[in-house]
Amino acid sequence: MIKIPKRLQSKKGLKPIKVSKVLAIDFDGVIHDYKHPIEGRRMGLPISGAKESLLQFKQKGYTIIIHSVRGGSSEHIAAFMDYYGLTYDTITNIKPNADYYIDDKAVKFTDWDNVNTIIYG
Repeated sequence: MIKIPKRLQSKKGLKPIKVSKVLAIDFDGVIHDYKHPIEGRRMGLPISGAKESLLQFKQKGYTIIIHSVRGGSSEHIAAFMDYYGLTYDTITNIKPNADYYIDDKAVKFTDWDNVNTIIYG
């Protein structure tokens, strides 16, 4: 949180503002279970704990960006999120600028030797 000096608060009536951290969260495999689609549908149920975690992040002031490489528009993702009451701020199909990335297929980069060990075994 950015603190505004008291001398400015009294003169300008300014209050401290909250600076939000940004979470970029992958849709497939993190928000919904794509490995087990609901019969007759392309998507599965929300991943256990997703709803509660998204709500908690929002309550703590995080900006939540849902991202997916799925083709087409983001309307089907928004419909899914809204149907299941999942909290988010925006949806995109490009890698957003964020403080943290949550993805089921991510490899945490520490150095290239470590990445090669993870990928090649």
